[in-house]
Amino acid sequence: MERQGLIWVYFAANGESPAEGRQPQPPMLPDFAVEQGPALHIMQHFVCSVDHAALGLMDPTHAAFVHTSWWFKKNAAKLRPKRQLFEPSELGWAMVRHKLPPQNIAYKLLGDDVTTEIRYMLPGLRIEHIKGSKHSVVGLTSITPVSEDETEVRQMFWASMGWTGPFKPLIRHLMNVFLGQDRRVVILQREGLEYNPKLMLINDADTQGRWWMQLKREWSASQAEGRAFVNPVRGRELRWMS
Repeated sequence: MERQGLIWVYFAANGESPAEGRQPQPPMLPDFAVEQGPALHIMQHFVCSVDHAALGLMDPTHAAFVHTSWWFKKNAAKLRPKRQLFEPSELGWAMVRHKLPPQNIAYKLLGDDVTTEIRYMLPGLRIEHIKGSKHSVVGLTSITPVSEDETEVRQMFWASMGWTGPFKPLIRHLMNVFLGQDRRVVILQREGLEYNPKLMLINDADTQGRWWMQLKREWSASQAEGRAFVNPVRGRELRWMS
């Protein structure tokens, strides 16, 4: 299926057609027509499992320690209390739409009252819809396992601003810097994992990581038992420092 500049490939389990399978159609990104493709696209190779890539990218506390570029977050090292509502969504969950803090310079290009909603869904998609009074941007991140310890992470952006063309080289560079910061952490994490430390997930910062693992288990169980998928996520408020 081709939609919004992307080609989605259905992998049949037993020779069935996509219409006969129980998987939903690929997501339709908001605010952009079916024929409108992404304005920008990058890919980076992560030397880690798909689960470690997913857990790292969805960790809500990591920005203060990882994404410290001046153009992304002013006083990045200063921790602030955060609280957000979450609710179940198709094959995953969503961070309920909320207003973004004003310290991010890039968001000011979208106008006033900039808000965002972030969705995570199986098999490995993150969709962020940022909307202001003038423009909107949709970011799609996909994580694709290549092997047990190799993952490809792709980021694509759709933007309503018509003047982005001349700035694409700069924006693409900033995208690679941003994603590269996550990649560097994965490399450092891999060095630590060589000592086989005891790993644990804590409330509330790691709750989304727990949801990810629960969703994967439920998907595998529903497929094996030939029944409908039942989303294990329940709506709640999460709190953390970032």
